[in-house]
Amino acid sequence: MAWTMFVRALLILLALVLLPCSCCMAGSALPTASATIGFETPGQWHSVPQDVIAVNAIHPQYLWCQHVHKMPLALLDTGLTPSTDHVKEGRYSGLWKDHEKYPTIACWDIPHDWSAYNSFEISIYSERATGETVTLGALSDSAATPWKDYYLHDFVVDWRGWKTLTFPFSSFQSFEKPAGWNKIDGLFFFTKIFRHQPNPYTELSLDTIHLRTGQVSAQAAQPNPTNGFTYLSRYEDQQQPLNLPYPETDHEGAFTSPINQLCYFQAEREQFKYFPHFNAGYVSFDPSGKAYINAGETIEWLDASGKWTASDIKSVLVDWARKQGWKGLANGWGPQGAEPMIRFDRDGDAYALEVVEPLNAQGQRFDWKTRATLLLHSHDRMKTWQAYKLPDRVASFEKLDGHNQECLNRPPVILLGDYKYFGDADQAGYILIPEKQADGSLTLPKPVAYAAHCMDVNYHSGDANVAITHHGKVTIVFGWCPQSAAQTGDWRSTMPSIPDGHPGLTASFPMIAKGATTLHYGKDGVPTYVVDYDIASRTVSKPIYVGSGGVGLDAHNWPALTIDSRGILYVIMNGHHAPVNYTHTLRPDDISEWSTPQYLLVNTQSPNLSYATLTCGSDDTLYTVHRSTKDAYDNHLGLYRKRAGQEWEEERKLVVPFKDMYKVWYQRMTYDTKRNRLFLTYFANGGQEWYTWDMFDFYTFIWPDRERLMDVNIGKAGVNDAGPAVPGGFSGGFYDPGATEITMLVSDDEAQSWRLATTADFARK
Repeated sequence: MAWTMFVRALLILLALVLLPCSCCMAGSALPTASATIGFETPGQWHSVPQDVIAVNAIHPQYLWCQHVHKMPLALLDTGLTPSTDHVKEGRYSGLWKDHEKYPTIACWDIPHDWSAYNSFEISIYSERATGETVTLGALSDSAATPWKDYYLHDFVVDWRGWKTLTFPFSSFQSFEKPAGWNKIDGLFFFTKIFRHQPNPYTELSLDTIHLRTGQVSAQAAQPNPTNGFTYLSRYEDQQQPLNLPYPETDHEGAFTSPINQLCYFQAEREQFKYFPHFNAGYVSFDPSGKAYINAGETIEWLDASGKWTASDIKSVLVDWARKQGWKGLANGWGPQGAEPMIRFDRDGDAYALEVVEPLNAQGQRFDWKTRATLLLHSHDRMKTWQAYKLPDRVASFEKLDGHNQECLNRPPVILLGDYKYFGDADQAGYILIPEKQADGSLTLPKPVAYAAHCMDVNYHSGDANVAITHHGKVTIVFGWCPQSAAQTGDWRSTMPSIPDGHPGLTASFPMIAKGATTLHYGKDGVPTYVVDYDIASRTVSKPIYVGSGGVGLDAHNWPALTIDSRGILYVIMNGHHAPVNYTHTLRPDDISEWSTPQYLLVNTQSPNLSYATLTCGSDDTLYTVHRSTKDAYDNHLGLYRKRAGQEWEEERKLVVPFKDMYKVWYQRMTYDTKRNRLFLTYFANGGQEWYTWDMFDFYTFIWPDRERLMDVNIGKAGVNDAGPAVPGGFSGGFYDPGATEITMLVSDDEAQSWRLATTADFARK
């Protein structure tokens, strides 16, 4: 790996030597009163990383965009262009628009010693006041840290016409450990740093930048709305104002073929200017069919006038945490976090699950055992909420599907568990159904164990139902917990019995790799069971084995459950980069007998799927969306459909990433029972990704605040060890930067085509 890093460094050095100097001021002595950084020279400002430009100059075959996508780098390097439309000084200004596509612009040909000055000044013409946050960054990279270091300063585009902005150096935030004002390596403008989201309709003309000396008015300190209380969230800061007066997308109509994301990180927002009037999130429906969006810190819906309104969940959580005496709060909503769906009962009461964790006085997490899940209950149409702390750390709802309307008769079924990957966690699974009192409040009865060993009940992707209410009982499906297998040694002795000769043990499927075919058997996968919980007696039936998921004891091989109009129950047992197993009951509302498990092997020699959603439509059509590596290891989103009485259809690709190798989407699907529609929500940029060196450079160019996190995640702080080995070769690294750019699709033609969800899709019809 050291050799690849040396090769990359040598290539960059050679390229930088060969690159023409585009600014005679670079490295020159500074005037005593003012230094000017202009926009007069074409090619001085860039929207791609410096190292990528350097390598492209002599070895473009090392770049994924050109070697794989045949996309010239120059197409990505047009974020700022010379313009004569609005000019303050000289002949040109720099026009910067389409910020969703060009979220960062940078210039490295600048004066590098700013120590003789005390302020930064720039004149900007804004076409419209969009409210977008832009972060000015002065790169001051220090040898003391293995990641980049900056001085940062935010400003908000809240004006139209010309405005001159002056920022004292004393008002800049030091990010990481900048070397000092005497070492400024580059000048940047960021729009996605710190999980911000740019407005696609911001258009700025940047004119001459001055470094100033002399007296500068001190800026007023920013108010601290938390008053010493620290609040953290795990997802993008997408809490934009609702009902903004801009188009929600520039793409008309539905997608009948896959959405193909483009390099580097040109996903749905970048390609189609996806900018909805709401904050994107996960969709749920009340008994009347009204849609609600859980966006993490808010729950949003359309009011009677057709405008978006919201219930403030963040304030509810902060108020509760303060009453507990906490110093701070981490909101666990988002990827691999809390249950994202909202539930309702027939009275119209609303229910939400929220994962919270206290922070210490330094604003840091300190013990996973302090995590808790709150049940939020609103008896007044989300005007106010009552919080109830649940007895276990992890929880999920039974979600409303096509044919489990009985779940609306009472407060929602809640399945409880623990973080099973911690050795001293509770390995059991529990069911809890809150009871509503005459005054509308809730009581929480003692949870009932339905399994001594089972997987976590809240899954980061797929997250289909694992509990279905029907005929006075709740059917629960669970995978016997593979974490406990590692602890017990003789894992078979701890699980419920499996009948001799069960077809789930003999089921097999072929895997073709490197020209050789290998048989894999269900008996090696995660054993999957179902039980019935009787609501009236609060008793649990004997577990029934229905099959196995995947090819090994893998905590990702969780099951999914749904029911059709006849009362037939369906189970999908996930593989993990392996075929999923499918079975159904032989009689309505009776879990005692199941069909022989069968694998979804539809016209493929590489049937590798993970993380099933599972939904049954009003006409008993089954839908499931997987992270798929069918015939190609690119981890796209693929949909499978099975009409009543027919076989599973061939996969339909929904979204294809711009790169191969690892990706996770955190996808979830919701069914609109009143209008026979499907909503699919996912994060365009997943929380766990595989990147080549140039992808890494682009990522940290767009989201520089995540570089340290990414480096720490791979266990080699500061080392981007994904450099090119040979021309045309692509080694890579695995990173966990945190998911971003949540995206919503909707289909109203039984999954034949999809479109980006906009306000019109949530209006009553």
